[in-house]
Amino acid sequence: MARPRTMTDEEVLDRISAAVGDSPWTLTGAAQAAGLHPATLIKRFGSREGVLLG
Repeated sequence: MARPRTMTDEEVLDRISAAVGDSPWTLTGAAQAAGLHPATLIKRFGSREGVLLG
């Protein structure tokens, strides 16, 4: 059974956006800003590009 989500995708993206702004970012840095594991971001958004387009 999958673990329930504690944040919506929009909340995740808001946290990432607030932390990195317009500066270059890494998947690991974005995951830390969101309080998630990098693999969780990939699972939710499909790829690093998917996070950017989200």
